[in-house]
Amino acid sequence: MSINAFVSQGHGIQTDGTYDCGCTYGDYTESDLMCPITKAFVARVRALGLSCDSDSDTGNDRNITLCVRDANNAEATIYVSLHCDYDQAPSGTYPIVYPDSSEGIRLAQCLDNAIRARINIGTRGILQRADYEVSNTNMPACIFETGSISTDLSILRDQGWAYGDAAGYGIADYFSIAYGDIPVAPSSPGVDNPVPTTGTQADICLEYGDTGIVVGQLQRDLRAMAYEDESGNTIIVDDDFGPATEYAVRRLQSVHGL
Repeated sequence: MSINAFVSQGHGIQTDGTYDCGCTYGDYTESDLMCPITKAFVARVRALGLSCDSDSDTGNDRNITLCVRDANNAEATIYVSLHCDYDQAPSGTYPIVYPDSSEGIRLAQCLDNAIRARINIGTRGILQRADYEVSNTNMPACIFETGSISTDLSILRDQGWAYGDAAGYGIADYFSIAYGDIPVAPSSPGVDNPVPTTGTQADICLEYGDTGIVVGQLQRDLRAMAYEDESGNTIIVDDDFGPATEYAVRRLQSVHGL
């Protein structure tokens, strides 16, 4: 039987049985911070009369491959995976959708609008990128980065239930379900246009001189993998594909034979 929504808490028990807590910041972990947000999200979706499955119901015991499998097997109508970005990421929400998926983009916009109508948090825009969960699901999907684990910690930690509840109203907006007197999400919330992509597999093509949030994501990935500039300095996340970023990219390509 099909379900309306599959909501993944993110990370959790890997296929080899070990636990992946996601990113960390001091004593805080991504999976722990996402737990109340996901539970509140699921509770609101069900209160709206929709059916919903989630690994948060079973102790975050399914990693993304199993969540995608179960969502596909259940013929879910939509898929949402909740995460927070690592400690060097800037503040703000950052939904990720499959490139050129109009329904994925609409789902991300509904979630983002509903959250930001109720929670005082900014956005970094909507990123179109062929990540695993949005590439391998058979339905509109969104990986929703709820904020930075460091910069947005107070929101994620202290307003977790309210955050998840707000996201649930985004699902109501997506399915055009009317609800009470809760403030309706703004029609023009100022969400940045989705990042354009190129390539037959919807890969993002970046080169020297490019700028923007997608370059910043590349720089964050390079930092996370400990690639440095020519002088051995940490890559600065400035959304500008300059000489330092080019050097780090060439080092990565050399190491991996690309």
